[in-house]
Amino acid sequence: MTRGSTRTTARATTRTLAAITAAVLALAVAGCSNHLDAGSGAGDDFAEHFRSVEGIASVDGGGTNNLPFSGKASVDAELEPGLSDARVTALVDDMGRYMAEHANGSLSWSGRVVVDGYRIPLAAKKTPNHRVLRALESVRHDERFEGGTIARSDVALGAADPDDLAAAWDRARRVAAAVPHLSPGTTIAYAGRPDDDDDFSPWSSAAWVVSSSDREARDFPDVARPPSDSSTPSPSPIPGTAPPLDETDLGSLVRDVAAVPGTDGAVVTPSTVSVHTETAAQATGVRTAVAALLPTGVQLLVSGGDVHRSGAGEYAAPDRIVAAVAATGVHTTRVEETPTSVGFVVSDTAAARAVASAVGAVADPGAVERIDVASSEDALGADRQPETGFAVSAGPSTIVRAAAVVTAVAPWSPAAVLLPSAGGRATELWLSVPSTSAFPALTRAVRPLGLDGASVQVRLASGSVLNVTVHDELDVSDAGTDAAARRAADELRTAWRDAG
Repeated sequence: MTRGSTRTTARATTRTLAAITAAVLALAVAGCSNHLDAGSGAGDDFAEHFRSVEGIASVDGGGTNNLPFSGKASVDAELEPGLSDARVTALVDDMGRYMAEHANGSLSWSGRVVVDGYRIPLAAKKTPNHRVLRALESVRHDERFEGGTIARSDVALGAADPDDLAAAWDRARRVAAAVPHLSPGTTIAYAGRPDDDDDFSPWSSAAWVVSSSDREARDFPDVARPPSDSSTPSPSPIPGTAPPLDETDLGSLVRDVAAVPGTDGAVVTPSTVSVHTETAAQATGVRTAVAALLPTGVQLLVSGGDVHRSGAGEYAAPDRIVAAVAATGVHTTRVEETPTSVGFVVSDTAAARAVASAVGAVADPGAVERIDVASSEDALGADRQPETGFAVSAGPSTIVRAAAVVTAVAPWSPAAVLLPSAGGRATELWLSVPSTSAFPALTRAVRPLGLDGASVQVRLASGSVLNVTVHDELDVSDAGTDAAARRAADELRTAWRDAG
C-alpha cells in the first residue's frame, strides 16, 4: 500500500470514529435531559416545566451529578392552598409521569410535594403516589389537624389544638399503617407549634409532642442522640430493659399529663416524659402529679417558667443556686439547669455581676461545676466568642471574678471570659476591637486583672486575629503572615508595655 493510500484510509477511519462518537454523545445527551450535569440539569428542567402550571405555587429543582450524563434529580413543589382532591391528584400524576418519562439507568429522581402544610413524597410511579394521596385526604380536610409529614422515615401529624393531640396521635398511627411501602420508623403527633416556626421538623419546637421513638425525647440528650450507626438500636435510658410503654399507652398518657393543672407542654416518648409548667413555682406539684401517672422505668423531667432542665439526674444543688439568684430580685430571661451546671441569661453586665454575687454566696454548690452567664440564649454556654454581647463561664467559686473580668472588657463586644472550672479549662478571653486604635484602652483594662498565663484572642474588624498569652511581656503566638497582622501584633505589644 502506498503512503498516500494509507493516509486516506487513516482519515476515513478518523471520520468514522468521530461520527460514531458524535452519535453516541447525541444519544447520551438526549437520554439524560440534554445535560452533562444530568441530576441538577434534570431538576432545573422539571422546575421550568411546572413553574407556570395552574395550581402549583412554587417549584424548585436540583440534584447531584455523578459522571457525565448520570446523576440524581431532586424536586420540591408546593401547591396552591385549598385545591380539590381531584386537582391535587392530577398535579401529582403529571409530576410523577414527567419523572418516569425522564428517568433511565443513569438518571433517577426523588421528590416532595407540600399540600396545605402537609409534606408528602413524590415518586415516579402512580401506585405509591396514590397510596399517599389517599392517606393525605383522610387528614387534610379534618379541622382537628393542621399540617404534617408523611415520609420514608416519619409520619407526623399536627393537632390544631392541644386538646386534639390524642386524636392526632391515633390518626398518625393509622396513616402510618395505611402506607406500608414507606416503612415509617417513627410516628409523631404534635401541637402548640410556635407561630414563627417554619422548621422542616415542626415537632422539634412544638409545646406538645408524643412520639413512638425515644429519638424525639426532649431534654434527655443521652436518649435522643442514638449512635450514628443506624443499625444500632437507640439506647434505652435504663440499660438492659425494654422501653416500658408501647404505642397504645402513649396516647392515653399524654392526655392524662395534659390534664394536670399547671402543665403547658410535654414531650412523651416510650421511655421519657419531659414536662414544662407555666411557672417555676408549679414544677414541684406537677412533678408529683405526673410521677403518679408513670409506670416504673419511665424517666421524668419537669421544667417550669423560664427555668429549663436538660438531662436526667439530681437537681437539688442547681435548684439551690437558682433560688439564691431569684431571691435577689435580679431579672433573668432564661435559666438552664443540668445536674452539674446552671446558666443564666441577663440583660447587661450589672445583672451578670448580681447573679455571680448570689451564686458565690451559696454555701454548698454540691455537684454544680459550671456557671454560665450570658447576654443572650445563643451565647449561653459558649466555649468561644459569641456573635454578639458577652458570655461568662466559670466554676461557682470563680464566677464572681469572671463577671468582674467581663465587665472590664465588655466595651469591646462581643466578648467571652472562660475561667477554669472542674472541667479543667484554662483561662481564656475572646475579645473584639474595631481597630488597633483601641489597643491602649483594651490593655489598660486587661493588664490590672492579674490574668497571667491566660490565653487571649483579639479579633479586629478588619478580619485580623491575634492569639496571645498574657505574661509580663505579651506573647503573640499567632498573628498571621501578612504585613498588617504583623503591624497589629507589634502595636498590641507596645500598648501592653505602655499599660504596665
